[in-house]
Amino acid sequence: MDRIEELADMLEVIKALAKLENTSFSDVVKVAEEKCDKRGGFEDKIFLEKVVDKK
Repeated sequence: MDRIEELADMLEVIKALAKLENTSFSDVVKVAEEKCDKRGGFEDKIFLEKVVDKK
């Protein structure tokens, strides 16, 4: 149950940040879903660790 409460807290932070950006939580969710469709999500637990710029 503690993890669920922490996730709920994270959602409240995201809602507050969305409000600061003059957008809605549902707009944030929509963008997240579009990014997931385009780039993939985190279900496979694969994370980008660094980017090397070879300029």
